[in-house]
Amino acid sequence: MYKIINAQVLIYFWQRHPETEDFLKAWYFDVKAQSWRKPADVLLTFPKAILEDDDRISFPLIKDHYFLRGGLHYRSKTLAIRCVGSLHQLNNSKTIS
Repeated sequence: MYKIINAQVLIYFWQRHPETEDFLKAWYFDVKAQSWRKPADVLLTFPKAILEDDDRISFPLIKDHYFLRGGLHYRSKTLAIRCVGSLHQLNNSKTIS
């Protein structure tokens, strides 16, 4: 099971974008249930995930309209959410929620 750090970002985001709430809740519980050991394992669960390097990842959300960026730590089984937003927002800011 994975631990998700900074999960409150998801709540803040769906409060501003209510159409994302059900999807983000499903994503959260899906990630928590994983036992990924390497980047290829993530792609089996989320084939559209973008592996930026060995520990940074972006997940396209809601038909690629929004993205969630985070840091994966396979050894400690944690995913630290860095930010959630549209691609435009993520490219223009380091801390969107």
